[in-house]
Amino acid sequence: MRAGKSSVGEILGYKRSLQNSPKDAPWFYILYTIVLIFGAMLVGSDINLVRISVGVEVMNAICLPIVLIFLFLLARKALPPKYRLKGWYSVLVFIVLAVTTLFGFVGGILGSF
Repeated sequence: MRAGKSSVGEILGYKRSLQNSPKDAPWFYILYTIVLIFGAMLVGSDINLVRISVGVEVMNAICLPIVLIFLFLLARKALPPKYRLKGWYSVLVFIVLAVTTLFGFVGGILGSF
């Protein structure tokens, strides 16, 4: 298994691309068809799609701190030593991430009311 695999199809070893024929990748095309049908039903329903879109963006803003914290920690610990965040630049990046997180979280909470 190669490094960097991330999708379920890659992990389970299934072909997972539109470049493969339906005969070669049946599970991919079955799931792809189900998702398309669900999306068409959602668009065709009487649900307010703008409200759903705004709700997804609010959820994104509320989850953003978790992602940014892990990315920051990875940049400090997991990168090769030559590329790691260090010193004053690390502090500056932390401040920018903290401000971005604060704005996103507060905006997300206020946007949900």
